[in-house]
Amino acid sequence: MKTLVDDYPLGFGLEALGNAFARCGMRSVALRGSVDELLADWPKPLLLVLGSEDEARLAVLVSANDEEVILFDAEGRRRRAPIARLADVWSGVAVVFDKEGYSPRPPEGRIRQKLQSVRLRRVCLYAFVVLATMLTLRGVLAYLPAWQGLPVVLLAAFGLALSVVAVLQSAGVKSLVGRRLCHREDDEGCGRVLTSRYAHLFGGFGWGEVGVGYFLLPLCMAAVGLSAQLLWILGIVWIFSALFIPYSLYIQRVRLRSWCTVCLLVLVVEVLLAMLGIWMLASGVARYTGLFDRPLYGLSLYFLVVAASYLYWAKWRGSVEGREYKRAFNQLRFSPAVVAALFREEATVPPPPGDEMMEWRLGEGGQPCVLVIGLNCPICARWVSVLLERAEASGISRLRVVLFSPSPALQKLSAQWVELVGLVGIHEALRAFAEGFPTGWLERCSGKATESAKNSVHLQQEWCVMHGIASTPQLYVNGKKLPDYYDVEDLEFLHIVSTAGIAAK
Repeated sequence: MKTLVDDYPLGFGLEALGNAFARCGMRSVALRGSVDELLADWPKPLLLVLGSEDEARLAVLVSANDEEVILFDAEGRRRRAPIARLADVWSGVAVVFDKEGYSPRPPEGRIRQKLQSVRLRRVCLYAFVVLATMLTLRGVLAYLPAWQGLPVVLLAAFGLALSVVAVLQSAGVKSLVGRRLCHREDDEGCGRVLTSRYAHLFGGFGWGEVGVGYFLLPLCMAAVGLSAQLLWILGIVWIFSALFIPYSLYIQRVRLRSWCTVCLLVLVVEVLLAMLGIWMLASGVARYTGLFDRPLYGLSLYFLVVAASYLYWAKWRGSVEGREYKRAFNQLRFSPAVVAALFREEATVPPPPGDEMMEWRLGEGGQPCVLVIGLNCPICARWVSVLLERAEASGISRLRVVLFSPSPALQKLSAQWVELVGLVGIHEALRAFAEGFPTGWLERCSGKATESAKNSVHLQQEWCVMHGIASTPQLYVNGKKLPDYYDVEDLEFLHIVSTAGIAAK
């Protein structure tokens, strides 16, 4: 691959984004070469220049496999294209945003690629689930009297079904749920958070079904007269809870980025259930076989630690790998139409309007420019500073800004942000924000938070009222309405949406 100059002229949007990456310690580089070299050596996402120089257009390539690529075109539409077709329309120029200093990824061996195959992992999970189901049902039917067997088998199958669906859901099999869940932030507290955030963990089942399957199962078993000597058989079901412990930690610390009392309680119950399952399984095998005694406890504990460590390593490794690129291009996930506004070559800064509440227009469409800022996004903050510099250079003294902070962990900071803007004004507040949340600014305005700034919905309405916009807005990008809900990761890495028009419902 031939490396071109860093400031390859692709328009105002790319220049601003490149400056934002540079301030965050990341650099952009333009490459020229073949499609095979590009897909094999460089991390995604990639910004591709398609067509000839006279009719060049941009597209963002987000993923690729052996046969096809997935990309967003200039109009924000998600498309699949064969690699051969991409080779025909690609101009040979791509832009990579790489924190490692332009170095391509080291080549991976064929065996490692096979081990990382999603299909292979899914087949292994299916085999594991089928084997566990057969062992559980065989053990229950073999050791229970005929008149007690049916209800316990049904209860065990129900508890096992929750585990099966959860394992498959964590592997990415979304067809079992039938629809993509809507994740919203509201005022219903931890119950709503558990129901939505743990949907991937429990396969989309509600909190009630999960509670029945895991917490009421031993009570139901005792009601039908199951003897204590045979409880160890269902320990296999409870051992499934141990597999959820690392994933629970992953969700709470990596996705939620906070702890809550109910979440910790669920984690403690999962640990206790796992220990109970190991104890029952070890006791039962030692009692009925006579082959093992106390060494089986160590063997079971070793199996639990290895399984949990592997799952936690896999989840943590997958979340860390490519996190910087996901943050940089995450706006494409909830609104692909941002591509056209972000990378439009002909975007220019027009003369400022005369109104005090000035509207800054970019590109075509004639829609007011509203910057939607995610408080927990450093790239957005630095890009805002770039836009402010360009606005001041063009004589624009004010921008219309809407703050949207969806993360519960940032509610206190959101309230301080509102007070900061009220004290020093929007420009100084944005500058302070872009410099990395200096503590002096936040301590100076750390007074009481108003009741309307305690959650993201009220905070957004507060900003709309402050800037003369309808209190119940809908967001539009290039005339297309944004979705009413966002994915969990989208909420955590919300980025600036440029050229977004606001209209009342």
